[in-house]
Amino acid sequence: MNAGLSQDAILSDLRALGIQPGDALEVHSSLSALGRVADGAGAVVDALMAAVGPEGALIMSAFPLSKPLPLTEQDRARGITGMVRRYGEDWRGPTGMGAIADSFLRRTGVLVGDGLHRVAAWGREAECHRAGYGHLLATGGKALLLGVDIYRCTSMHYAEHVGIPPEVSACYDVPASVSALYPEDVLVFGGATPEPGWSKVLAEAERRGLVTRGRVGAAEALLFVAADVVGIYEQALRDDPYGLFGVARPAP
Repeated sequence: MNAGLSQDAILSDLRALGIQPGDALEVHSSLSALGRVADGAGAVVDALMAAVGPEGALIMSAFPLSKPLPLTEQDRARGITGMVRRYGEDWRGPTGMGAIADSFLRRTGVLVGDGLHRVAAWGREAECHRAGYGHLLATGGKALLLGVDIYRCTSMHYAEHVGIPPEVSACYDVPASVSALYPEDVLVFGGATPEPGWSKVLAEAERRGLVTRGRVGAAEALLFVAADVVGIYEQALRDDPYGLFGVARPAP
């Protein structure tokens, strides 16, 4: 019987992808995408720590939110496309961030930030990284997408400080009258833009040769300098946010 992917095999794949000691690495991941892993999520965390070493850093989103809750037909009729439960900030149980991020969060030496969008960090300058992804972006840190797509990359949101037109934001809006129908600890989401803006950003980054693709176990893996891809998104928001998301520009 196949014992599953070992920590050493994961580390070898991470090295082949281009991750080196000293890297500061934003990680978003899916354990199931890797295939069977001997010793589970903990082995992946061990491999990631070994890959960057104590002179590097690991940073993962640790939002205290559940996995997506099931939607009823009534939810969908209200325009709801996603729903999660919010936990308290001291929550260390399973979350929607995935088993690898959950295992990392509970590790000795991992520092955890505050708020709904809290971040967990380990290694060099962890105290800075625990405050969010700004330090990673400012210092040339990398992002690793391990079996997940660009829409899991939290640092992308940092480009949005330039502003998003209300016509684009409206694509995701859930009316307050609808949100009020749900318990306070349940967050509801709705809608999508006509075109996938972040996928376009990633495609442009790949066209410029800024993204390395490979595999870690059975999972597709993408590695890039986070600020490079976030910068493309920021420029697109400045130049033509309507075209990026396929939203009609308002009449003058």
